Amino acid sequence: MAITFRRRGTVRRAPLDLVAALWGLSLLLTDCAPRRVAPVIPPEELTAERVVDYLSRRGETLEALEARVELESFGLSQPAPKLVGGLRILRQEDELHLEVQAYLPLGAPAFDLIAQGPRYQLFLPSEKRYYANSPDLFFGRVPAEVVTEETATYGFPAELFYDQLGLIFGSLPLSGAEYQLVQTREQLILEESREGALLRRIFLDPRNLYLQGLESGEARVEFSPGPRRRPDAFAWIPRQITLLQQGVGFQLTLSQLQVNPPVRPAIQFREPGNFQLYLIEPKPEPPAP
Repeated sequence: MAITFRRRGTVRRAPLDLVAALWGLSLLLTDCAPRRVAPVIPPEELTAERVVDYLSRRGETLEALEARVELESFGLSQPAPKLVGGLRILRQEDELHLEVQAYLPLGAPAFDLIAQGPRYQLFLPSEKRYYANSPDLFFGRVPAEVVTEETATYGFPAELFYDQLGLIFGSLPLSGAEYQLVQTREQLILEESREGALLRRIFLDPRNLYLQGLESGEARVEFSPGPRRRPDAFAWIPRQITLLQQGVGFQLTLSQLQVNPPVRPAIQFREPGNFQLYLIEPKPEPPAP
């Protein structure tokens, strides 16, 4: 079968496969062509207060999140294998509860991380070690050693990661924090400070206020958004989070997202069993010069 068209009194036929190819190319070019997208906040109404309110209300629509996660690290003294596992986050009692279970390529467990608010447990099954940053998480047992957080988490910035998940879930504004908005041609920068001290800079796409990055002290976080083609209502949830701190980096890639699943088992702390106990204390601040 062919399509017929007429030119200067003659009749020519175009094969259907050629027509289909041209039609598909036109769709591709149309989909890739730049489109003018109205910003979620009109430029004349753009203020720090409006941006904070928008991020808070958007994040509050997210009550629970489950995903498959891949974890890669770089900058470590010894190369580490890519880990795969699962991630669960629940909003419970006005705080976030988090569980990450990671496995080595052959299926052996690598670590379990459980957090409720600022308190967390870290299990290392291969070493039979158990870390916690609160004494009551030892269930009456006495820890064998007190170590700094940096040593206990093997460089994994657990608290930094947790804080940025709070940003995704709309944990804004912070108590006592003040916000200023800086506009550039390609980004909006939300500066968060308390008592005159800068806490962090949050980098946003000026059109849709998707998270692009974050700076907090020496730490830097980069966010990669969800699919741009046919975005759903939760496309603003980052699909990749990269944490960079003191030359060490961790990249988490999320896939198979389940947003607000109907069944949400509680995330509970676990007893350490026969694991060796270690109490985590924050790394001491260097003395002032």
